[in-house]
Amino acid sequence: MQAVIFDEYMAKGNQSILPDFSYAGYKYGEEEMPEHLVLIPVSDFGIVPDTGMDVTERIQQLIDTVGKRGGGVLFFPKGRYDLRMDPGKDNYLKMNYSHVVLKGEGSGSDGTVFYQHRPILSEKMPWLSPGIIHTGDALFGNEKFLSPKELPQVATISENAHKGETVLSLSDTSLLKEGDCILLCMRNTDDDGTLIRELIAPLELDPAWEDAHTAGTRRAASYQWLVEIDRVLDERHIRLKQPLRRDVLLACAPFVCRIDMLRGVGIEDLRLESAWDGGGYYHHKNHEVDYGWSGICMHRVAHGWVRNVVMNNYTQGIQLRDSRNVTVCQVEMYGHPGHFGMKCYAHACDNLFADIDIRSFLTHGVGIEGTTQGNVFTDIRFHAAGTEIDSHGGGAPSFNLFENMVGVSKISGGGAIFNLPYTGQYNTFWNLRYTHSEPKPGWNTYGDARSKTETLLLKKERRDELFYAWYWSCHMGIDTLQDHRMYPKSIVVGAFASDPGEEVKVERSTYNRSDDWGYVEALNHGPIAPLSVYAAQLELRLKTRH
Repeated sequence: MQAVIFDEYMAKGNQSILPDFSYAGYKYGEEEMPEHLVLIPVSDFGIVPDTGMDVTERIQQLIDTVGKRGGGVLFFPKGRYDLRMDPGKDNYLKMNYSHVVLKGEGSGSDGTVFYQHRPILSEKMPWLSPGIIHTGDALFGNEKFLSPKELPQVATISENAHKGETVLSLSDTSLLKEGDCILLCMRNTDDDGTLIRELIAPLELDPAWEDAHTAGTRRAASYQWLVEIDRVLDERHIRLKQPLRRDVLLACAPFVCRIDMLRGVGIEDLRLESAWDGGGYYHHKNHEVDYGWSGICMHRVAHGWVRNVVMNNYTQGIQLRDSRNVTVCQVEMYGHPGHFGMKCYAHACDNLFADIDIRSFLTHGVGIEGTTQGNVFTDIRFHAAGTEIDSHGGGAPSFNLFENMVGVSKISGGGAIFNLPYTGQYNTFWNLRYTHSEPKPGWNTYGDARSKTETLLLKKERRDELFYAWYWSCHMGIDTLQDHRMYPKSIVVGAFASDPGEEVKVERSTYNRSDDWGYVEALNHGPIAPLSVYAAQLELRLKTRH
């Protein structure tokens, strides 16, 4: 059975409520990731494994040398490379040049192992703590989030542009060129916060959600999309690489900032291990347990990749921050329970996570936070009971796709109350295999309500619900089971329960629905066609292009 909403997409294209996810990943899915014929063996520079000596600084020197020469593929033969051993040095592997690739000789235990001895924590903002492999430090640090205020504003938008269009009229294009990445912004222009209200409608603002609630009086730029320029058409017009997902209106004082990016950065065929012992994990126990052992942060990267990587004993796996068109594939996580697995953060847009096995328990299995848009999570397998899809607020993340996922225990929301709501609009959940898992106290963000009217029946009904909103059901003690409304205009197609005799529900119902709050189709029918909406949309686009 093919989804009705996909038939509508085929008929209406970009005017459908189903977003176009086909632009996600390396080179927009139009080119394969590179296979490397020329390697630079690190052993030629005296870097060898299994010495028991800290090689962090020597690897760093080689990364910088190769980067300054225009890039190259650093090849690490199999064995263990010890990193971050010296307590007197705050070092980790910084990749600050384009076209540098770290390549091992396999991700198995007998392959190339990078072993991290000590945690890494940013004191001022621990949630921005670097990974043991971290890109883009030289472009922007880890002391604060990037905002348009830190970027050069190169133009204002001079005419309205509409969903589905690719051409923007600007005040000036002289500071832009083909291939540049820009931050396309709209701001609130009245005290009532008309823009942020439109981005989360029909959800109403709550005064406790301080950042969103004050967006109007602060004239905040609530809409920010990291996107790439296809061509500069003339002195007043540019064409984007992909269509607009929503109208860009002069009423919201739209403007464009240029954002410098690294390109062609890759990490592949490696195994990352750490000395972390689990720390007696529970969610938010302390900063080290939450953020101190982070594997990879791809920060400020365009058209990069992480592939065939195994991570063992990390509380944070792979984070994409302020990056676009990065593909993460063939990744596995093992080891102690931890905080999160794969995450799109800040301005991460149009990235692709595919073929991921998360075998350890992680409070947030995969998730989104910030002004993230267009990211795709496909073929994800959660092996530990209670693993969630997470939406963390911080900028109304919208238009993201989660599909073909196994072992999903909840679509849940985390994040500080002042950073809510959890999401913006049109996040899409397609062919999710749902498990009825009892929450682990102190580990999960979902759990029983604090309602005085909690009953065994209500408890069972809550287990059936696909969505959970901690702020309503736990913090506020609201027991209406309308938690999906904190994920406004979500699209749910083909979700089904994997446990015999169980069902997955939205607001106590298994029926199809299409209303102001969202779209639900084919609950508990098993996988529905197309099995991958991302792959089907990409195939359609490439056929049309040719």
